[in-house]
Amino acid sequence: MPETVSLRLSDIATRHPYLVIKEVAGKTYLFHSKKTVFFTLNSTARMILDLCDGKHRTADIIREVAEKHDRGPADVLDDVLEYLATLRELEIIALGEAQQAQRRQTDGDL
Repeated sequence: MPETVSLRLSDIATRHPYLVIKEVAGKTYLFHSKKTVFFTLNSTARMILDLCDGKHRTADIIREVAEKHDRGPADVLDDVLEYLATLRELEIIALGEAQQAQRRQTDGDL
């Protein structure tokens, strides 16, 4: 059973540096070089991953996804939080407060 991942709306998500994202024939692929696995991303998954840039809070990501799908934030909240938790469990992103994310980007210690 996966461990429960606690997410706060103030958390900042940052992609790990060992990820490679490529567009091939109109599809988006994510290669996780540390685990040597591939993932195929749909447009919403790609958008969320792009927003995991160390600048956007979880609340910002939820708002952006809601706007893209012409929905309210409450309508996408659970799905976005579940996806972010999955990305964290797969070591695709790290979550933390704004200062921690900025320090990781500067130090490169993801």
